[in-house]
Amino acid sequence: MNQVTNVSDFKSLLPLISHVLDYVYAFAPLLALLYIFLSALKYIAAAGDQKKAQNARDTFMHAIIGLVIIYGSYLVVREVFAVLGVSTQKITMLGINYLP
Repeated sequence: MNQVTNVSDFKSLLPLISHVLDYVYAFAPLLALLYIFLSALKYIAAAGDQKKAQNARDTFMHAIIGLVIIYGSYLVVREVFAVLGVSTQKITMLGINYLP
């Protein structure tokens, strides 16, 4: 089992993690918006069926909760990287750097 034994080894991984997070934070909100759109279609297609309408509302709520988790994790990651001294200039959501 290879363990990171040196802090410099760990810090060398942080830019890679930052790069991967760029893609995750670009893709995840788009996926949540897709789920919101699909839940609207499901709600329209329910046509008065309470069970289908509830399923659509649940899908909508899960997408909103997902968005809250995505944005919350974005803030946490930015703070952790700032504490570790890693540049977070590249970590953006949908190509927009929300925090200075």
